[in-house]
Amino acid sequence: MNENVQKNWIVIVLVIAVIICAIAVYINQKQLPAYIDEHPIEDISAIPEADLPDMETYTDNQIKISFDRPSSWRQITMDGNITFIDTDGTYLMLQISEYRPTINMATESSVLNGLTAAGNQPLSFASLSTSAFLFSYQSKSILTFEYVTWDLKNECRLIFSTEASKAETMSPFISHIYASFQWDKSSPIPEDIRFFYNEFGSFEFAYPAAWEVRVSNEAFSAINKD
Repeated sequence: MNENVQKNWIVIVLVIAVIICAIAVYINQKQLPAYIDEHPIEDISAIPEADLPDMETYTDNQIKISFDRPSSWRQITMDGNITFIDTDGTYLMLQISEYRPTINMATESSVLNGLTAAGNQPLSFASLSTSAFLFSYQSKSILTFEYVTWDLKNECRLIFSTEASKAETMSPFISHIYASFQWDKSSPIPEDIRFFYNEFGSFEFAYPAAWEVRVSNEAFSAINKD
């Protein structure tokens, strides 16, 4: 998936997730699992444009990450992470950590089950590439989006959190921030490659992303069906 298509897909997923949240808030339904499967998205022209607040670009020169953020939001450090926060508590957080081989094993089920176990209400999940996914969840009245992407040196999370009741009106704004995200990865994972991590042996290896994978009792097999 090339960068432009991935950005379009991010925007589409965000819009769908916000709509889901708006429905949940409207009907006051506290259990609304709405998981999004991956489909190719080529065009975001159907999404209406909206006025955005004044934006400026934040850049982390150390690992070459950049994204737009509201110029009026105050920059603070929250839990050790660079965070931009509005007066109403809405915030945008950048988390950067060292690469963890286990991130390659993240799946829709594992992410959503982890959210549920932590007391959150999962709303959406989308796999964007072999090294990126996006999900959203709600905790009480707070809606959170997390975009997760990684290379073989670092893992990055761009987290946007706001009151769920504001999510629908903020949809174009949230989409703009995520679509502006850029990362010049120093050790990127090829689009046609996935990594498998064996926790028992503490090692990882690569295999073609298109191959069918089977795992049973620590045994791994990958089969080319073509």
